[in-house]
Amino acid sequence: MAFGERIFVARISDLRELAKLRREAGVKPELECFDLGHIETAKRLISEQLIEAPPFSSSVSARATALPLLRSLSKRREILPPGAVWGGFGCGPDEMRMVGQLVTMGGHVRVGLEDNIYLRRGVLASNAELVENAVGIIERMGASVATPAEARAILGVQKCE
Repeated sequence: MAFGERIFVARISDLRELAKLRREAGVKPELECFDLGHIETAKRLISEQLIEAPPFSSSVSARATALPLLRSLSKRREILPPGAVWGGFGCGPDEMRMVGQLVTMGGHVRVGLEDNIYLRRGVLASNAELVENAVGIIERMGASVATPAEARAILGVQKCE
């Protein structure tokens, strides 16, 4: 996968080993899919029973990887395995635009400093401010935000004690 001038390589053998280790540790992975090929690779790992179904898949939007956004998200959602829990996130200035698009399409959203450090141009954000901004967008669109217990139920994960 190319990130501008940088390249990240993950061989299928590496992905199999990581999936095996996560499964043994009881961790449900978030499958970050930057393109359609990533979804097909995830489906392959599910068919090999290295990732438990239903998976949690996040479509990633960054200006260089997913334009036009709606068509790209629609196609990604279309090829997900049956029963997949899906959502996504936007990087940098696409973060809040992606919130709106995902809500419109019935997906889940993720926001935070991992993907974007600005509340708006030139104004550094905190995680809390990014979440508050996303909650405002979601609620103004007529949708609701899951509680922590509801999110765990949606994802099929247990609360850590």
